[in-house]
Amino acid sequence: MLELKNISKSYGKNESMVLKDLSLEFDEGNCLAIVGGSGCGKTTLISIIAGIIEPSEGEVFFNGKNIKNIRDDIAVVFQGYGLFPWKTVRKNVILPLQLKHEKSEYHLADKIIEDLGLYEVRNSYPSQLSGGQKQRVALARALMAKPKLILLDEPFSAIDPILREKLCSKFRTYFKENDIMVVLVTHSVKEAAYFGDKILVLGNEENTGKILDNNLAGKMGTPEVRAIHNIIKKAMLGGG
Repeated sequence: MLELKNISKSYGKNESMVLKDLSLEFDEGNCLAIVGGSGCGKTTLISIIAGIIEPSEGEVFFNGKNIKNIRDDIAVVFQGYGLFPWKTVRKNVILPLQLKHEKSEYHLADKIIEDLGLYEVRNSYPSQLSGGQKQRVALARALMAKPKLILLDEPFSAIDPILREKLCSKFRTYFKENDIMVVLVTHSVKEAAYFGDKILVLGNEENTGKILDNNLAGKMGTPEVRAIHNIIKKAMLGGG
């Protein structure tokens, strides 16, 4: 279980409040989507969950343990990708296995590379890739770390719409089948409605966030799903 207790975060001399008294509980095997406009605290929140930065107030617990530092069972994919420019796609992806000395698992890396449509560029370097390809390499590397919780900051933003929808569906299924908890940060209302069993809407006037339960996660195109879109949009505007 992921548990946030009264999380607040302020920056600067004037103590500009980004997050205020945010609490939620999130069960194993579920997907949480965090949606909101630019500057509302989405990346700050996943950095706090990852143990990269400390909250000004409050605590984060994962499987009963207080998160105060970076942990091996939590993986993060930020928008900057973090790829090593001197390593090929395949060598970037297998890095977690090399660090754990798990050479016998290299076939899993090859499968993920193929599943993400990266097989043809597996021997290419990051400088030779498109933004969408770099994003997929970063995702593949995170999966190879075999995390129990994965935090994704706009993972599909540099990918064309058709592939974006396909990957969103593929990864939601993958996370469910492997009991991986996932937190997805997105600007897309449609993506949040499809991906999140729970949806955290940030950016209201109180900076406290609004949590929505979504029993239609994993579905697309029905009137009920479009209704969820409207509920999210209303929450983003401070209503509801």
